[in-house]
Amino acid sequence: MLGKIPDGREPVVELLKRSLRDPSRKVRRFAVDSLMDLDVEPRRRREEFVPLVLPLLRDPSQLVRRRAAYRLGNSPGGVSIDAVARALLEEPDPPTRKWIEKLLRRVLRARQEGGMDR
Repeated sequence: MLGKIPDGREPVVELLKRSLRDPSRKVRRFAVDSLMDLDVEPRRRREEFVPLVLPLLRDPSQLVRRRAAYRLGNSPGGVSIDAVARALLEEPDPPTRKWIEKLLRRVLRARQEGGMDR
């Protein structure tokens, strides 16, 4: 995907952040992937990107919800256990529920290991 952010490309980051709220589920899904693929410090991902992606666990599109769960699972340190548990309780789609369950396990494991990110 996008990788490391070259100097002067912060407008791309802002565009991706706005795209998380786009009416198109395809755009939102692409934005989740692209934002979480950016080569940034783990702290920035945890503090800036994770809080923006986390609400997508309750997106109208099951594909966006699945992608958000998968991507957040790759950076579980900054993910709110409460938000994941709420999303899991409300998830009507069984395959998506499995992805959210995996995310919850990764978040809990990260807390037990004391790590913020991998």
